[in-house]
Amino acid sequence: MSEESSATDAELVASARRAPEGDTRAYEALLGRHRDAVLANCRYLTRSPDDAEDLAQEVFVKAYFGLSKFEGKSQFKTWVQRIKINQCLSFIEKRSGLEGRLLRPLSARLLPPTLPEQQGLVDRERLLDISGRSRARQMALAGELGVHDWPQPAGGCCFLTDESFGRKFFDLLDGRQAAGEPRRLRQEDVLLLSTGRHFRMSPKVKLIVGRTEVENALLERYAEGRARLAARDVTGPVALVEGQPTWEERMLASRIVARYGKGRSSPEVVVEWREGDEVEFHSVPPEADETRIEAMRV
Repeated sequence: MSEESSATDAELVASARRAPEGDTRAYEALLGRHRDAVLANCRYLTRSPDDAEDLAQEVFVKAYFGLSKFEGKSQFKTWVQRIKINQCLSFIEKRSGLEGRLLRPLSARLLPPTLPEQQGLVDRERLLDISGRSRARQMALAGELGVHDWPQPAGGCCFLTDESFGRKFFDLLDGRQAAGEPRRLRQEDVLLLSTGRHFRMSPKVKLIVGRTEVENALLERYAEGRARLAARDVTGPVALVEGQPTWEERMLASRIVARYGKGRSSPEVVVEWREGDEVEFHSVPPEADETRIEAMRV
């Protein structure tokens, strides 16, 4: 049994915070321990399996970069739960078109003030700050309001497997084997498998494209030993290429990066291709063939 598997969450958090740059073993153990529960909750809250996967990845990326601010006053899983809830609530607000207008009276004081509060339409001091799995405060409130009969509360279902993560996992091992390497994970692989859009361009070449600023920052940390791509003149994703691509694959990767940035409607986008100290610039049209993109998506 490894030290990580037998350690408590608090011990893993402490190890992750004092780990040297690039040593993510402790955090990977935390991710593996809590990822299924976070993903299941994201699916339950959003009712969208595809969006839930993206949200779960963003939760753990934010938690990774926020470990230095975690004071240990609560359990790690409780802290991650708060990040998860905030991510899901933000997603639901944006999807509804009512961003800033959805007021949640039972937990409002744990969240940023909404527009009704800022405009003085609602007294924030009269709102509540209920959190956690206990229903004691809700039941007490129901009693105060004369409500004595309510449905039995129940949790969401448990997802024992994650099909998307599994595809990326085995695709990675297959790619290593195709390149003549052992079918084995490296330390950074778990975080990279949970980050970005993954495209298999050929048996030996893979492209990872960031979806958020947080994911872009994470990919920047692992650019060493990989090609790094980003649009030069417009806002867009950071992307990494693993393997040795052909010229055609370099151009295709550049077009995909252009397609996911602010320049997707432009005739051409200049994409910086950086490998170590070598930098090239490719002016390419954003990839418009969605069928081709989806065929490569892992």
